[in-house]
Amino acid sequence: MIKTTILQNGRRVKLRKHQRQAIHSVITHYGMKSNRATISHCCRSGKSLTA
Repeated sequence: MIKTTILQNGRRVKLRKHQRQAIHSVITHYGMKSNRATISHCCRSGKSLTA
């Protein structure tokens, strides 16, 4: 389940709705068997999103 993002300082925060949708769309588009994904620089914030 996609829940958190790990910031550069190691602090975890909840993902926003559109960030979860972005990760989910990548996973389903490429037919990945794993539910793990990484998106960098979402919303121009420089956050690295991991699920």
